[in-house]
Amino acid sequence: MKKLFFAGAAALMLVASACNNGTVNEMKTQEDSLAYYFGQMWGNGVGTELKNNPMAANFDKAQVLKGMKAAMTNDTTKQDYMQGLQIGIQLNNIAQSMAKDNIELDLDKVYTSFEAAFTADSIGTPDAAQAIAMDIINKIKRAKLAESPEAIANKGAGEKYIADKMAEDASFKKTESGLVYKVINEGKGELIKATDRVKVKYVGKHIDGTEFDNSGDEAREFSPTSVVPGFGEGLQLMKAGAHFILIIPGELGYGLDGQPYANIESNETLVFDVEVVEIVK
Repeated sequence: MKKLFFAGAAALMLVASACNNGTVNEMKTQEDSLAYYFGQMWGNGVGTELKNNPMAANFDKAQVLKGMKAAMTNDTTKQDYMQGLQIGIQLNNIAQSMAKDNIELDLDKVYTSFEAAFTADSIGTPDAAQAIAMDIINKIKRAKLAESPEAIANKGAGEKYIADKMAEDASFKKTESGLVYKVINEGKGELIKATDRVKVKYVGKHIDGTEFDNSGDEAREFSPTSVVPGFGEGLQLMKAGAHFILIIPGELGYGLDGQPYANIESNETLVFDVEVVEIVK
């Protein structure tokens, strides 16, 4: 509704001008004209906004008017009651927003918990509860994402790909974390450490062989801790001049979220051809 408030300022200027020019002489007072045009402004504005909003296009206008009338006819001197109405509406809107992500917020339980916290002798800060609530929301979202057809299919496809590769080529090895790698060239010197920075050439592919990233002829510089866990773990198995193939399961790659801009889907297993050009001193 913020747009309507901005529009409202301009509209009120027009109303004042119209009144001064005598174009609303049918109104008995300037206040009558103000009320009339203020209602026109909001009625047209809200009507247009609801009409253009897919979520509200089919609202029952009679119910909108009923709710509006109930709020407007309340005793506005009872600021505490009006504050309660606003809090209730705000929480209801939050619940509806969360429902779009398939997260159910039980408003009866919210009210009971709110009442206990609000009327307690000692009112605490919201920070701790907010952190816990956000963590729960994240866990619920990730659990639902893990159950999505895309995540399940990609996890299964990745597991099959790894099993097939290891069955057909005994030089592939698997670490405790689930990273699969093949040594093409051992390299020389000390193993790369998590604190090192390295210059690397690499090609990243989906398991169907299509590329999603390629460093080209110019090596890219980063540390093992600044890349996805599987890539970072693989680098720490390598030395300067090493050349490995890394097969990174989804949970060691971009996980459930994937990487949309690179067309990497949820839980997708990735394959990297990696060459360490230099350990940066």
